[in-house]
Amino acid sequence: MTRTLENVLIGEVWFAGGQSNMEMPLGGFVHCPVEGANEAIARAGRLRPRIRYAKIAHAGAYEPQEYAAGRWCEFTPETAVRCSAVAFFFAELVSDALGVPVGVIDCSWSSSPIESWLDRTTLETCADVDLSPSALEALPDSQRPMTMYNAMVHPLAGYTIRGFLWYQGESNVMRHADYGGRLADLVALWRWAWGQGDLPFYLAEIAPSTTDTTRRPSCAKRSGGPPRGYPAVRSS
Repeated sequence: MTRTLENVLIGEVWFAGGQSNMEMPLGGFVHCPVEGANEAIARAGRLRPRIRYAKIAHAGAYEPQEYAAGRWCEFTPETAVRCSAVAFFFAELVSDALGVPVGVIDCSWSSSPIESWLDRTTLETCADVDLSPSALEALPDSQRPMTMYNAMVHPLAGYTIRGFLWYQGESNVMRHADYGGRLADLVALWRWAWGQGDLPFYLAEIAPSTTDTTRRPSCAKRSGGPPRGYPAVRSS
């Protein structure tokens, strides 16, 4: 049996995860436009040979799955409005810098906490996380621990990528004291699941809602990060 593959690009692929910060498309959310998006969408046609993106459909499961819904899309004015804004601007920069095509896999879900993107084994060590069916069912789909890892991340583990992008944190603000440890667990888990060594893991700390630079947000107090009003981009 012969199979013919067409429209294939050779370059880099990056896996982008998180909540609404990552999921916000170039088209923006209601009353939340993206700076520079109109120009990016208008010029999208010139990037068709260089940028591809895939959006993984929202899904949750109590056990690891083998399949996730999603498909690669060309970057055009018609499709650009649905592409993660953060993932696009990253892909455009990397493509310009390296002169190679770049694909991004957008695996994000608005309002999701970091616990949704961790596996059962990791979460069983967290005293404040209840994984019983009744406890999970009592939560909204977007906030159930481990379910997104099982249904959206696990099926893609092993896909050849260059690294990870992570933009999440607002849903964990009230439990920030545990965030550093769980983020370290997530980095270790995803690298282990992919089995491609210490893949680069880039993350953006959440942007605070004030420009008062005399105060420091709780996440910055924990991490020694920058003053309020200046989100940090870090590499692991």
